[in-house]
Amino acid sequence: NERRRWAGLCLLSLVLLAALGGAARLCRFRPVTGGALLLALHALAQVLFLRPLYTTDAVVPYLVPPPALAYLPPAETVVHGSFTSLFGPSEIDRGPFPEPRARWLERRAFYELYPMTGPIWRRRYELNVSPEGLDSFLTRMSQGAIKGSSDPQRVRLLAAWGVGRLLLERPLAPDTTGARLLASLPSFGGALYIYAIEGRAPDLYVATRVLEAPHLNAAYQLLADPRFHPGEDVVLPGSHRLRTLPGGRIRSVAQGLEGLEVDVEAPAGGHLVFQRSHLPLYQAAVDGLPAQIEIANLQRMAVEVPPGRHRVRVWVDRRPLAMSLVAAVVGLFAVGLLGWWGGRGR
Repeated sequence: NERRRWAGLCLLSLVLLAALGGAARLCRFRPVTGGALLLALHALAQVLFLRPLYTTDAVVPYLVPPPALAYLPPAETVVHGSFTSLFGPSEIDRGPFPEPRARWLERRAFYELYPMTGPIWRRRYELNVSPEGLDSFLTRMSQGAIKGSSDPQRVRLLAAWGVGRLLLERPLAPDTTGARLLASLPSFGGALYIYAIEGRAPDLYVATRVLEAPHLNAAYQLLADPRFHPGEDVVLPGSHRLRTLPGGRIRSVAQGLEGLEVDVEAPAGGHLVFQRSHLPLYQAAVDGLPAQIEIANLQRMAVEVPPGRHRVRVWVDRRPLAMSLVAAVVGLFAVGLLGWWGGRGR
């Protein structure tokens, strides 16, 4: 039967190639008709031959707001513990499903608000590394730190990174503190547990204690230590001793999609910590002068502020994008010039 199936597919492929060849030949005499026929044959081949390879489903189940959405305020960042097995092995494929079809795994992922649902419901997820590898090395190291920790350590790390909500397909360990259960919603024979991370660090704060770590493992140990105070302490690269500062006050914040501007007052100076992933595309300035962005809390950003009141601005540097666009335009012009030169020579 398998040989017969392959023979039938090969026969259909030969018929399709013959039809495409005929349409391509027709393009030489009737370009419009031949081109339209080529597109139609290509679309037909995609529908007939490739559709069984992809899971298809109705749109409606993915647009219905799931019950868990009511426990995720838009201002709170979210972490899904089952995504990439952050809090242990994922059990999304275990449970009673109406039929053994892959689409039910997708429906369950959307019902349980996996990170891919964030753009639909305008929720922001942390530790959501992209399959294209666009995340920084520090983000992936932080993800590994979560995977290799116990539940109490994981909650402390999330609090240090300013995460407000945690979604899990299992309850946290009994000895876990700092996470309050908001709801337990039934889901495909199991339950979806929604926790609020208590005592989390705010999106912006001026650190009162500076702890320095000579390497990533040391930074992780400081963050996972119960003596670390989210929203007050900051871990920076270095090897100096503990520094205690009086802190400061944030007077105003103007925030956008690609940056923010902060009016901060620090009598003795300090470090302004931003709860955003540390990426090299960010630039910073203090009172209009360039400032260095430091790695804070393993994967966040911090800018050192001198004593007094200052205006701190952090933004995305778009110069590399502009340079690449200019290079692309020059390349296209060069291709046209080469074509003209070649035609002139012939």
